[in-house]
Amino acid sequence: MSKRIILTLLTAMTMLLLVATFSSCFRFSHEHRFSDWTVAEKATCTQEGTRICSCVCGEKQTQSIPALGHTTVVDAAVTATCKDDGKTEGTHCRVCNTVLKAQTTIQATGHKYDDGYVIKKATCKESGKKSYSCIVEGCNVSYLGDYSLPTYSATDIYNQSVNYVGEITTYDKSGKEIGLATGFVISEDGEIVTNYHVIDGAYSAQIQIGEKVYPIEFILAYDVDIDLAILKIEADETLSVATVCKEAVSTGETVYAIGSSRGLTNTYSQGIITHADRVISEITYIQHDASITNGNSGGPLINAYGEVIGINTWGISNSQNLNFAIFTGELDNLVYGEPISLDEFFFSNDSSYSILIDWLFENYTYSDDEFVCFEERTPYAIYSVSYDVIEGYLYLEAFYYFTDDSEAYFSIDLSGGSNQYMYYASFTDGVYENEMFGYIYAESFTESTILTYEFSDGGIWDDDSLLDQYTAFAVDLVSWFDYMTVYYETDVYIYEFGFESFEITSAEETPYDILADDIMLRGTYNADTETYTVQISYEALGQSGVFMITYDAKNDEILVFFECYATSPAQWGAGTGIRLVDTVNGYEYVGMFVLSDPNVGVISNTTEGHIDPATFTDSTVLTYDTYEGLEEQTSEILYTYQVSLCGTLDALNEYLTASGLNITIADLGFNLYQ
Repeated sequence: MSKRIILTLLTAMTMLLLVATFSSCFRFSHEHRFSDWTVAEKATCTQEGTRICSCVCGEKQTQSIPALGHTTVVDAAVTATCKDDGKTEGTHCRVCNTVLKAQTTIQATGHKYDDGYVIKKATCKESGKKSYSCIVEGCNVSYLGDYSLPTYSATDIYNQSVNYVGEITTYDKSGKEIGLATGFVISEDGEIVTNYHVIDGAYSAQIQIGEKVYPIEFILAYDVDIDLAILKIEADETLSVATVCKEAVSTGETVYAIGSSRGLTNTYSQGIITHADRVISEITYIQHDASITNGNSGGPLINAYGEVIGINTWGISNSQNLNFAIFTGELDNLVYGEPISLDEFFFSNDSSYSILIDWLFENYTYSDDEFVCFEERTPYAIYSVSYDVIEGYLYLEAFYYFTDDSEAYFSIDLSGGSNQYMYYASFTDGVYENEMFGYIYAESFTESTILTYEFSDGGIWDDDSLLDQYTAFAVDLVSWFDYMTVYYETDVYIYEFGFESFEITSAEETPYDILADDIMLRGTYNADTETYTVQISYEALGQSGVFMITYDAKNDEILVFFECYATSPAQWGAGTGIRLVDTVNGYEYVGMFVLSDPNVGVISNTTEGHIDPATFTDSTVLTYDTYEGLEEQTSEILYTYQVSLCGTLDALNEYLTASGLNITIADLGFNLYQ
């Protein structure tokens, strides 16, 4: 009973709760309890979606989901080819495949050919062959075709040529302009064609092409007989190049000449070929009537195709334009050698300068890696010709020294190629010094020319007085150079260096002076004793020995000495000398005698005395002033000296004859000796 009652009560209570709950929902407000959001409709690239949630009471809520937007993908462009169409770049949506940017069609290009590769060169006479290739990427199509050279108007050819034709200016060693000519460019890196005679004798040169000036750096090839040269310049940019034709030309063709006629840059003329292949001295020329004159040398002769067919070289004056250009085919006869600079070429060529330099290298007094010098000394000066190997300068130099310890130096730079030479002079008295620079104009230089100067510095002396002294030095140095070139057989003469007006007139030298000068030229110099000595082996009068002739520069004396082995007395060796003080009187002899005896040893004898050259003969009995040693044999010793003295005079006379000095011992006072 009790369990049934309890169960009934619980059921009733549950029912009451449900009734109460439903009554509150429908009759009374309450707090909704919504579920999680769920997607009712998905969003797309272009349309919104929705999502919902609900309460147990049946209440619902709805929200929109934004459209996703397109995901862009690029459709790559396709390059059109010769045969296939291409497309422009486009885009589409990766999600919905909607086309966002449509691609358009690019029509196939068809073949596009390059300018062609020359298989066979075209000439003005015959068509050539070219291989033409399609330049469209991925296409390998090509074909062979004919081509011909275009012809140009006179104006077109002029406008082309001024880009590769230049005016050449040449200079001597002093920088003086010596010539104007023409050249033209044949390679992008700066090879220039011109005539050989344009650079002959030039120490440096430049070429102006348009507004730019380029130094001529090297000679690459040349031929004197053909009269052609190939030069080299250095350029920062790529140069315009002439087209050179070496095919045979025809008489009657139109031709053009351009060059610096008489210094008028890029003068242009037109004519025809009047003879296609005029051969002169085995060189082929093109004869034409296009006007050329001085300054056109080395310039191009151009045909109607713009090709250079000749190098203008010479013409016959007063001959109605009989002009000649070396046929360009002659360029093939030039042989490229080791590049040589113009200054090196100047001295290596067979000019007076190069001949003298060659002589210096063969006959120098001293030399090192940078300097070669031929030197000659006198009692008061040292003269020299010097060549600076590094700088390429050729100098005449003189160093003068005086009894009061004053010194002077005078130098003439002979490196020029013209008649204008720079000089440098200096003088010092131990306290004050002077330096002076100026120019010597060789063509007008004489012994009476008073020098002028460009610059003078130092010292306390009046410039005019110094110029008088320096003029004397200049005359002295040029006089020595004149003498030296002839005496030493250098194969050059001072007139070849421009000194055509120079002629030294001085007091006639005495026989004594002539002999002294010759000894200084031929002799070996001893700086310690200030002497010059010539030594010669000699045999005469039954004697053999050594003949020596010495000039004592310090005391201005000539010493003639003969050392011999006499035949009588046996085993005696004798030496006899003559001291020449002047040419009239004062001659002295001194003898030395040596007796060689194995039992006694060496016994010496010295005898001094005088001789009178005016009365001396080979039978003169000598006397003495002092005598020492071997007195018991005086007469034999004096006889030996007399024989030795005669041998000395014979040797001296033979020396004078062999030297070609045109003096004899009679001119020295021994007028009775035979």
